[in-house]
Amino acid sequence: MWRSGGSHRVSGGVNLTVLIGQRLGGGRGALVAVVALLSGPLAIVLALAIAYARVGWNPALHAVLDGIAAAAIGLTFATGLTLVRWRRAEIGPLTITLATVLCVGVLRWPMIPVVLCLAPISIGLALLARRSANA
Repeated sequence: MWRSGGSHRVSGGVNLTVLIGQRLGGGRGALVAVVALLSGPLAIVLALAIAYARVGWNPALHAVLDGIAAAAIGLTFATGLTLVRWRRAEIGPLTITLATVLCVGVLRWPMIPVVLCLAPISIGLALLARRSANA
């Protein structure tokens, strides 16, 4: 099955699902496999949205969500610090990270425009670093 389906192109769960579904049931099998794979998470998200619509006005819920967001930020920083220990810290990614934290966390700018502005700069810095490493 792997050789006939071109397993070198299989990179994610959806692709593997399509490959197996197509192998077992043709085009319909691929479609059914993808719908089956995505219907569980969709049902969970819809249930959470309905629950939030019913109790979203509650200030205690907002306090809990703020606490969860703070924990997620702390875990992100801890992961970043762990990665810095394993790899030589470079000035480009650290500068982009600090600029993002400053703009979003301190200045309270909206995250999407900040990321849309800083992502191309980060990609450009990574390309320059790769080119200088290969040269």
